[in-house]
Amino acid sequence: MPGLADAEVDRSLSSYDERQFAQWRDKTLCLLLLDSGMRIQEAVNLKIDHIGVKRCVIYIPSEVARYPLVERSRKGWLNCTKKDALRRS
Repeated sequence: MPGLADAEVDRSLSSYDERQFAQWRDKTLCLLLLDSGMRIQEAVNLKIDHIGVKRCVIYIPSEVARYPLVERSRKGWLNCTKKDALRRS
């Protein structure tokens, strides 16, 4: 199954009204998922202490990862887009 073209992603992201909290939140979540490759369940279970903004890293504990029985935590990396969006909260 083919993915979305860059223009389609841009069009979708530009449709959010960032002045409304719920739409800003949803856009931030979409950016996080697109940029990091995180799974939705991993992203919605993040806690503030899982995010290291200064070091640009997201720590995903094994208990929220897709296969929690593996007991392997992983890291995702923040880029400037996500970092700036997270600062607005």
